[in-house]
Amino acid sequence: MARELTILERLRRGEEPSQRTAVEDTNLLGKSVQANVGRLLNARLEHAPAQPDYGVPAPSEIVYGYPSAVTRMQKHIKGLIDKYEPRLADVEEIHVESDEKNRLTLQFQIQGRLCTSANSTWISFLTRFDPSGRISLRR
Repeated sequence: MARELTILERLRRGEEPSQRTAVEDTNLLGKSVQANVGRLLNARLEHAPAQPDYGVPAPSEIVYGYPSAVTRMQKHIKGLIDKYEPRLADVEEIHVESDEKNRLTLQFQIQGRLCTSANSTWISFLTRFDPSGRISLRR
């Protein structure tokens, strides 16, 4: 279970050494990656003094730069994931057009390969930036 969770997740769980196994749980790994990407995308640029590039621009910056902001946001998110989520490789960002009901939201499909020692499982998330600036991820 050591590879599936981040160090902070393992510390929070208080895992006993006897609970560790050599078998990877790709479902648990996927959930951990999803939670980490969610935290990354819900952080704002320059709010982490030690890592000023951690997070995404404020929603107001995206709105004022529309439609060219979509391409910039895709590149920014890909760069963030490449830098801050090493368990995900070959990351692709695809802009998903919003329907009439959700026209004030920005959506991306994030696809990537889980880097594990046993296999390379593909994982996909639908990210949705709502008008308030909150970002949700769904598998």
